[in-house]
Amino acid sequence: MSDNDRPIDDYKKVDTINSSELTLTWRNLKVQINEKKKVSFCKSKVVPKLILDNVSGYAKSGECLAIIGGSGAGKSTLLNVISDKFVKEKNFETGGEVHLGTEKMDFQKYKKQVGFVMQADYFLENLTVREYFKFAVDLKKSHLKEKEKVEEVDNLLKVLKLEKAADTIVGGNLRKGISGGEKKRLNIGFELLSDPKILFLDEPTSGLDSYTSYVIVKMLRKLAREKNLLIVYTIHQPSTDIFGLFDNLCILHEGRNVYFGKSQECLEYFEAVDYKCPEDRNPMDYYIDVVKKADDEELTKLHSEFSNQKEPQIVEFIENNKTGQMIDKTSYASCCTQFFVLFKRAFFNFIRNKFAVPIRIFQIIFIAVLFILIFNKFPDDPTDPKATFNRLGGLYLLILNNFISFMQNVLLTFPAERVVYAKEYNSGLYGVVPYYFSKIIIELPFIMILPWLFIGIIYYVVQFNPDVERFFILGGCVVCVCLLGNMWGIFLGAAIPNPKLALQFAPLVFVPFLLFSGYTTNTENIGVYLKWFEYISPFRYAFEWAVWNEFDGSGYDPNPINTLNFKLGIMKCFYVMAGYVV
Repeated sequence: MSDNDRPIDDYKKVDTINSSELTLTWRNLKVQINEKKKVSFCKSKVVPKLILDNVSGYAKSGECLAIIGGSGAGKSTLLNVISDKFVKEKNFETGGEVHLGTEKMDFQKYKKQVGFVMQADYFLENLTVREYFKFAVDLKKSHLKEKEKVEEVDNLLKVLKLEKAADTIVGGNLRKGISGGEKKRLNIGFELLSDPKILFLDEPTSGLDSYTSYVIVKMLRKLAREKNLLIVYTIHQPSTDIFGLFDNLCILHEGRNVYFGKSQECLEYFEAVDYKCPEDRNPMDYYIDVVKKADDEELTKLHSEFSNQKEPQIVEFIENNKTGQMIDKTSYASCCTQFFVLFKRAFFNFIRNKFAVPIRIFQIIFIAVLFILIFNKFPDDPTDPKATFNRLGGLYLLILNNFISFMQNVLLTFPAERVVYAKEYNSGLYGVVPYYFSKIIIELPFIMILPWLFIGIIYYVVQFNPDVERFFILGGCVVCVCLLGNMWGIFLGAAIPNPKLALQFAPLVFVPFLLFSGYTTNTENIGVYLKWFEYISPFRYAFEWAVWNEFDGSGYDPNPINTLNFKLGIMKCFYVMAGYVV
């Protein structure tokens, strides 16, 4: 028996269905977008555009349904609607119904039992294929023993024919890794590890060569047969060989069904309406070209034939075959297990990044040297205004630089992970809290060490307050500032997916707080209507902390603590900063 014909290994399954056959049915689906178009300089009108127009159909377990059509036909929209992943915006109108067995389709309810493979393959690029599968098993099947988990991973690697790539880094834009076809199989395997009964795929052959596309579609057909899966996927321009692997076929044009039924019956169907496929043509390319080039009269004829012949068959099937019911018996890992698994993954992903650590260390040393060159050595005459001015400027720059550096490091890296997090979180793999703390703790060594490296280089060279105790108090202040910068970076990176846009938006968030730090203006000069901003500015407390540490008990006259109207003291500022961090 060859590899291609070998049965899929029977790795453990979770019984989520109380029926051997499950059906997914949809009827009279309608999606309309109301677009505003300008008719004159100051007038606009709403123009409705139908993306899906009364589309009906079905899919059942043990078979694959392929949805094809030209660009803009509505393939991805239909897939998102029937999988309940469609995000309805204000200018959208929707109608129709989708049922999974006897119940209404609800992705949030069944997300642990329904797999959805997106068109793009999003992964952390510094992990291996085996590690990715092990990560999924640890979270999706935490009840298994370690030996069973390893067997689960090994079996899936054989199923997807990824044994040779098992210990290869996934790779990405900056690091070479596995091929596009292997990434697609990794993406599918990641969903299969939860033992889903339904699998949706958005263009699984996108960007792949014809042979790799054939391998992917053939594998999906084997999975449907041998694991009794209900599989629905969209596909663009399938080859003749791939066409031969379809079970059921849905052809869309401008949001309407042109054909729905057994794939091998479509040749006879189109021949009956005078569109016989030439022997030297790919049937799928030919039929898509037919509907694309058809005029209004020909389209009317095609839609009329479909309404008369196919639509009654679809309606009859929907009425008589709402079978199967999803029963949620799956259980994922506990919160603590999620944290440890996420921490382990984040650790390996970070330490394998060849640039992250060296660049951060270089950045700290470079800024420290620049700081020394600018300030050189503070004047030590307590009555010299320059001494006070230079020290205040140095403290302010110290806080500002460390906050921005740590925030920027996260802003440049987190958006790339955001799409991975969104995909895994939406599938119910883990919660927000374990992920957040795993990210924070991975950064903690750098937050705890790099600020001390910076302070250690500059403190005695520029001659801040020479007391050793003051050195450690200022270091603690800078560590809190770095923690705050890191957390703001995570917050902005999560809220704004585009790194460039996040960097542009960041100053709008923290600059207003900087203006109320007490350095740019005396707090007594702030108007009543803006006075409240001073009390919510973390820079206000960080800067006062640093100023008290530097000037308290010194002989500076006038003392900046008094001239800046700082009255809280170090401990109160510490408590407030700790509250911000927590």
